[in-house]
Amino acid sequence: MFGFLTDLGHATRLVLDRVRPANALILETNYDLQLLQEDTKRPWSIKQRITSRHGHLSNLAAGEAARHLVSDQLQHIFMAHLSRDCNNPALAKKTVQQEIDKTGARHIRIHQTEQDGPIPTLVFEHGSKSDKVAPLSTSESSSEPIIAKSDTPEISTPHTAPATPNPKPTANQEQHHSFFSGLQDVLGDEADDSDLETE
Repeated sequence: MFGFLTDLGHATRLVLDRVRPANALILETNYDLQLLQEDTKRPWSIKQRITSRHGHLSNLAAGEAARHLVSDQLQHIFMAHLSRDCNNPALAKKTVQQEIDKTGARHIRIHQTEQDGPIPTLVFEHGSKSDKVAPLSTSESSSEPIIAKSDTPEISTPHTAPATPNPKPTANQEQHHSFFSGLQDVLGDEADDSDLETE
């Protein structure tokens, strides 16, 4: 299972509980607080929005969320949505890793994502009891996606699948739809104040 925690501002207990079963997690590490405070591009109002409960996760907030989600099944964390101006990958990774280290966990790999290119492909292998995550290739600097070895058919290039009738949603899918609809009702559908907020 893949979990996604982005554009949160604050990782609530409910949100953490929803992604707790994840084997791999996309985790927003948008900004370092000091770098954001020192940034001269963004007005104070935007900085307040970014750091609010309806803004973005800082490196420390992301690390704290990761620490609460440490489990035997969580194997990969992908740092996402890093600000070009108010963050850097090494600082984000160090902060998240320090929080995870507090739990004594040594099996979780932290990966950097890129705004301008793909990352190695992560393949889920279906086991008898639970999904297992096939290891990523070590050549993560490659610009081409890499398919980890698995029992699934080899994937060469992205393609569009032929149209098929939509199957009836499962109970789990309906539960997820209900959850995200509820979030939209609570948070509203506001547009961002400025493109400067996330870049």
